[in-house]
Amino acid sequence: MKRRPGWVGGGLFLFALTLSCLLSIPAPAPAPCCPAKWVMAATAASSQPLATTPSESATSKEACLECHGPFEELARSTADYVAPSGEKGTPHRFVPHQRKDPAAIPGCSNCHEMHPVPPVPAVAGRKAGVAWCYGACHHDNNFTPCRICHP
Repeated sequence: MKRRPGWVGGGLFLFALTLSCLLSIPAPAPAPCCPAKWVMAATAASSQPLATTPSESATSKEACLECHGPFEELARSTADYVAPSGEKGTPHRFVPHQRKDPAAIPGCSNCHEMHPVPPVPAVAGRKAGVAWCYGACHHDNNFTPCRICHP
């Protein structure tokens, strides 16, 4: 019998065997900061554990701050951020800036691309920036306080 090149015969069998072994790897345990409702579920169809989509879970600022907060600590940790204008300071600010209550924390999705929870290493989001700040208030694309330009 003539042997065919490619995946026919032993090659296909080895591929199927390897794939079945990979599919039997259990899903990793959820990160301790994540709520139980975000626990990943492995399926027989994929070796990649499934996480709830960002639109179903981690889109609220409260959900984001469960792992990335509290907000004041997040602001301190990004104090060295340099904006495209060259100005240095944290982009994590209350809006309007004079308010300091949780309702004044801007939505994280204004600047950040939401990720599955728990995060999946293969999901690379776009780099966060301050375009929302420029579009919402700082229309001169700098962080000059409003009272300076609008007395």
